[in-house]
Amino acid sequence: MSLDGFIDDQSRERLMLSGPEDWSAIDALRAEADAILVGAGTIRADNPKLLIRDPRLVETRIESGRTPHPAKVTLTRGGDLDPAANFFQLGQQEKIVYCAGSRAETQRALLGTAATVVGLDGERVELSVLLEDLAGRGIERLLVEGGTSLNTQLLGLDLVDELRIAIAPQIVAESEAPRLIHTDRSRASFQPTTSLVRGGAIGGMRGAALSTTGDGMNLESMPSSSARRSRWLEQAIELSRRCPPRDSSFAVGAIIVGDGGRPLVDGYSLETGDSVHAEEVALAKAEQLAIDVTGATLYSSLEPCSVRLSGKRSCTSRIIAAGIRKVVFAMREPPTFVTCEGLAQLRAAGIEVVEIPDLATRVARVNQHLPFERG
Repeated sequence: MSLDGFIDDQSRERLMLSGPEDWSAIDALRAEADAILVGAGTIRADNPKLLIRDPRLVETRIESGRTPHPAKVTLTRGGDLDPAANFFQLGQQEKIVYCAGSRAETQRALLGTAATVVGLDGERVELSVLLEDLAGRGIERLLVEGGTSLNTQLLGLDLVDELRIAIAPQIVAESEAPRLIHTDRSRASFQPTTSLVRGGAIGGMRGAALSTTGDGMNLESMPSSSARRSRWLEQAIELSRRCPPRDSSFAVGAIIVGDGGRPLVDGYSLETGDSVHAEEVALAKAEQLAIDVTGATLYSSLEPCSVRLSGKRSCTSRIIAAGIRKVVFAMREPPTFVTCEGLAQLRAAGIEVVEIPDLATRVARVNQHLPFERG
């Protein structure tokens, strides 16, 4: 967006705010996503392709057993979508259009085989229902690329986990131009709480990643049954997707979170070399950056190892020595390589261990390159 909060101007031509470095960052986000969601207005105004540009990222997705590009998703209230648009014509991945149930047949007749049309109950598309339907279709990580109405609704309904913003050194100064969000919402009804995850320069722009906590509650204090309780674990699982698939190791992601739900460091398997585990990477980063992780919580997609075939120090031993107070993981390590006793050893050391098996299926899916059976 521009310095004054606009994402476009009022001209017929699209305002180019992003530079090459920002597009590369967007490409990386697309590569991590299962699907990309845009509003119908964005399709009409910008005719976006919504494809990954970097062939190396495409190849990595294919090697990990995923589709070359994320699925494309949109929602429409009035219809009038052109089946010849880039959204529908480019890429072999699935295209999904959500609309009110009463308009579904009209949309199917219009789009034909160009997209899967999903009609939802009611006269408008409820975003929470849309997200539930996507989850049922195997969409676990959704990247939303606007526009204004969609951004406003998702943030206003507290349905956003992370907000990525890149600010261009430009001023639009056109009061009727599209903004990041609508500005006619009352402050009382729209107060998503955010905390800075990371920030820095993106070429000539300034970038920031903001974690949203909705009502400002401490993530660590929320009940284990809450979706927010496992948000960091879900992010650890997504981080594990960056690990190149190897038949000699599990793909694992780990995040260390401090008091108040502030992320400190993260890591994934093989990030810094062969035979390097995710927890090992995260703890090494903390040491290099002189970050004290005493009393912090470590989220790992897989149970921390207790023994390693390489003979290196186990992650469980490293976690105990670092003073971590709590470990949260999704899936117990299968006996593919060794018999793991990480859970037992951590608890014996007085560390609180929380297992969230509801997310184990996601971990198994990331590691589908390995032959194993989950108990």
